[in-house]
Amino acid sequence: MVIPLPSPATTTEAISRATYAARPFGTDLFLRAALLLTLDLAHQTLRFAPSLAQKQVPARP
Repeated sequence: MVIPLPSPATTTEAISRATYAARPFGTDLFLRAALLLTLDLAHQTLRFAPSLAQKQVPARP
C-alpha cells in the first residue's frame, strides 16, 4: 500500500493554519504590544518629568 504524500500547497496551508492557531490574535500582536508599551512610557515620562525637575537643587551663585 502506497501512502500519497501531501502536495506542497496542502503542507503550506496546514502550516499557516497551525501558525495562526498558535497566534489567535494575529501576526501583529507584537507590534500592538510594542506600541502600547511605547505610549505608556511616553505618558509616564510626561507625567513624572515635571516632578523630577522640581526636585533638582538650584545652582549656587
